Amino acid sequence: MIDLRLLKKRNLATAILFNFVLGLVIMGTTTLIPQFLQNTMGYTAERAGIALMPGGLVMMLVMPIAAIACARLTTAWSSLLASWSWLSVCITSPPSTSMWLLVKSNFYGYSK
Repeated sequence: MIDLRLLKKRNLATAILFNFVLGLVIMGTTTLIPQFLQNTMGYTAERAGIALMPGGLVMMLVMPIAAIACARLTTAWSSLLASWSWLSVCITSPPSTSMWLLVKSNFYGYSK
């Protein structure tokens, strides 16, 4: 059993909540994207799998690098690396995508 008194610590409770939501989002998109591709876009099951394969391959290649980076980098360098990756995604995506809206709300929304 888990001692629920641990949830009195606000940082731990927040981290658990965010990890739970992140898990829901990841599992939800993993389930819904193939269904969307097959039902709405008319893809076959094989074609939907092939469409999703590059994302899985990139994650497979980046995970060991991320693990090594997390073990060796300080928080400041990790934040800088995360900022650089967000910037590179924003530069390569058109300004009308939801990625730009998310970045704008994160940077501009909190400063006003």
